[in-house]
Amino acid sequence: MTTKLHARCDARGRPLGFVVTGGEAHDIKGFAPLMRMIADKIEALLADKGGLS
Repeated sequence: MTTKLHARCDARGRPLGFVVTGGEAHDIKGFAPLMRMIADKIEALLADKGGLS
């Protein structure tokens, strides 16, 4: 049994929100809850696509 901690951070890298999922869950499971917290305030977004092609 493992877990993943997904974090939402500000421009300085300071954590602003967290979502915990099961370790076997895909990372996209943590994305939607974190984005709903700030969807109306987004001016820019920096992300990567992980291992997806």
